[in-house]
Amino acid sequence: MGINHAQVWMGSPPYVPTDRGNNARANGHRYERKVVHYLDRECIGWFMPALWFRYTCGRFHRWRYCQVDGLWLQPTRKLAVVVEVKLRHTPDAWTQVRKLYEPVVKHILGPTWDYTALEVVNHYDPSTKFPEKLYFLDNLNKITPSKFHVHILREGFLNEYRRVS
Repeated sequence: MGINHAQVWMGSPPYVPTDRGNNARANGHRYERKVVHYLDRECIGWFMPALWFRYTCGRFHRWRYCQVDGLWLQPTRKLAVVVEVKLRHTPDAWTQVRKLYEPVVKHILGPTWDYTALEVVNHYDPSTKFPEKLYFLDNLNKITPSKFHVHILREGFLNEYRRVS
């Protein structure tokens, strides 16, 4: 995807639905809120949840919008981490991050930064086919550039974490 222009968008586009949808979607949103609470406290640097961007691409010049689950910047390392939260590990995370979010963020921050991806999941199925090699991450702050990381955060752990933090 050739990004022509991109910028952080304050607020949300007017067409975004406000309802939570079905139970599966509501469960995903609940899990995402818990993960965001955790990442906000545990990530070194700046963690920005639910960040909206607007962009144009290719020969189409109308604005399009996308929202990352999180953008984690480590300015001292010049490292930008695009975070995608899923209840279950899925190749959709790769498509969203590598084909849309990362190119948009790269267009904004430029070539002087390194980029990497982090999928945070409640459930991981090793039989799930994935387009690139995965790197499992036990310690968030040992994340490395240019890889697709998976961090397993069980909802039970997050429930306990919220009680004590």
